[in-house]
Amino acid sequence: MGKIKTPDNVDVEQATIGGCLKQIRRSNGFTGPEHVPAMSSIWVCEISPQQTKKMVDVVEKKIKPLDLSDYTHAKRFRKVAVEGTVVLQVLLCSATVMESKDELLEILRESFDTDLDAAKLFTHAISDERPMTKEQALRWSEDYWPLSWKGNPNQQDLITARFDLEREQMIIDQLLSSGAMATILAKKDPATGHITVLHIATDNRKEHPLHHSVMNAIAQHADGEKAHRASGDLLHQLGYLCHDLLVYTTHEPCTMCAMALVHSRVGQLVYIWPSRGGAIELSHFIGDRRDLNWTFDIWRWIGSGLERPVDCAVDEP
Repeated sequence: MGKIKTPDNVDVEQATIGGCLKQIRRSNGFTGPEHVPAMSSIWVCEISPQQTKKMVDVVEKKIKPLDLSDYTHAKRFRKVAVEGTVVLQVLLCSATVMESKDELLEILRESFDTDLDAAKLFTHAISDERPMTKEQALRWSEDYWPLSWKGNPNQQDLITARFDLEREQMIIDQLLSSGAMATILAKKDPATGHITVLHIATDNRKEHPLHHSVMNAIAQHADGEKAHRASGDLLHQLGYLCHDLLVYTTHEPCTMCAMALVHSRVGQLVYIWPSRGGAIELSHFIGDRRDLNWTFDIWRWIGSGLERPVDCAVDEP
């Protein structure tokens, strides 16, 4: 497959689309060789090259369905020399999937000989972060576990992102029309790309300190979900509360709100103004941390509408 062409409205250097949306990524600022990535632990098994086909089958059919971790940036196999013999070490899954070696051994021994040596199954450190440069990929591969280098992943995501900027502007206008700190929850049809607004909530923390607009929007959605689940709708019995929903908010969410978005498994966040108490680009980059158990796409709106006043100070969390 050839190199993906950069769309005319994408500015790779500034990480923007159409002069309206700016990509917010923690790793955009960490491209130096001295950066130490967030790490996690994986299960690794040592096999002979002749066992490769069988191991691939076991991983695909029995282990991968249990592992929600994203290791697409890592290589599945690496060659090592043990006492003059070449063997393969295989990345099986995250160590959090199976904390017991015996449990994992049982799965492997169903497909391999019963004399599979337990000593050949061990945990190993791996970078949770995708390397931003080829130099990072080489160093982290040498220091930890082999990684694939297919170009800067942030730039690839920027180039392949698809937005209907007219529709995005309409949602931003609707958000700003409240004249206050506000949040919109929306869903996107994966087939057509059409975005439907589900809820709009404003901030009323003066009445209750936890009633930020993000929390109020999630609460509105939760009320609807409770009604669906009470009616016996099986589709709504499964999954997380806001799985893959889109969030638009006037201000960068605080730590409480950002963590609520992580726990609710949203798919995307767009906010207009950075906040002094914000937990995204001004501090922790919650939502773009692979040391948490969920990430989502984050964008800051830089298009028209920024001049409109809202009923709050811009630097409030």
